[in-house]
Parts: sequence; C-alpha cells; structure tokens
Amino acid sequence: MRKPILPITAILILLAHTHARAQVAITTVPTQPPSGQTDGQHQVKRNFSHRDLPPLNLDMFALSTQTGGEFYFWGEGEFGSEAASKVIAESVLSTQTLLYKYGDIDGTCEIPFYVEKYKYHFTFFTGIQSKDRIEFIQPDGRVLKDGEGVIVYPFQRMLIATVNAPQAGEWTIRLSGRGKYLVSVRK
Repeated sequence: MRKPILPITAILILLAHTHARAQVAITTVPTQPPSGQTDGQHQVKRNFSHRDLPPLNLDMFALSTQTGGEFYFWGEGEFGSEAASKVIAESVLSTQTLLYKYGDIDGTCEIPFYVEKYKYHFTFFTGIQSKDRIEFIQPDGRVLKDGEGVIVYPFQRMLIATVNAPQAGEWTIRLSGRGKYLVSVRK
C-alpha cells in the first residue's frame, strides 16, 4: 500500500512556518550599530537607563506575530543554552494554539483563559521586552512552580513552562513590565 504524499504546497507552507519560527529564534538579538547611529527605524542607544527599553527587532517581532510564531526575547548569553534548546523544541512540537496574544504593555495586566480537562502536555510562553514579573496562576489560585509534571524555564525577559495535564478551569497569566509582549498557550 502506498503512503500518501503531501502536496508540494503543503510542504512549502510547513517549511515556511517552521523557518519563520526558527528565524525569529535566531535573530532576536540583532547586532546594533554604534550608539547614536540609526538602524533605519529609530535611534539606537547602547546605555540604557531605567526608563529605556532593551533593543528589539521590530521586523522580526512583526513576522512572528503575523505568522503565529513565538518571538524569543533572549537576554545576553541565553540563546544556545540547554534550556533554550529545550524551549525551542517544545514550541516547534506544539501543534494546537489555545491562546495567542501580543501587544504593548506599560505596567501590569492579567490575561485569563480557560483550560478544559486535558491529559495533554501544554506549553505556556510569555515574553516581555522589559520584564518585571510574569506569573502563571492556576485555577486554584496558586502560582505555577517547578514540580511533578511541571518544568518552569525562567529567562531574563521570558517565562516558559511545560505542564503535563494542567488543572481544568480558568487560568490567569499576570504580566508586569514595559514594551512589546507576546503570550501563547499551546498543546
């Protein structure tokens, strides 16, 4: 019996989707021109005060959000780490999106979403350009922490967690920070 062959268009779409995610993962910490020069969109500053935001490649952020991919807000030295490779693998393997939200933040916001009774593996992803705090709050009111069936990956500007069989009910993602943010929940 012959196995079905994917049409070439489906293969190209799959490759484009995978490539867009990988491209964003690789290029989120662009080489910046020296202080005082521009990158074509805005003035680039090298020394940040508490009121300035870390640099962000807005083209890559737009590509990510327009294609439904993750945008990795890598801090210095994080890309290429063991935790980073695990997180990227989780993202690529997740097939169904339950929540996808992005935009601008200046302060704190809460994003509620409902989880049905699943016995699946979920990946919670949240990144903020300038992160103060990120929490995943379970339906019972407790903040999600490392433990049985849960792995939390804290990064300088992201918090990513994988959860086996998450609690059913209303979850809340609490974000605190400034700049661009992206949140997704996938299974």
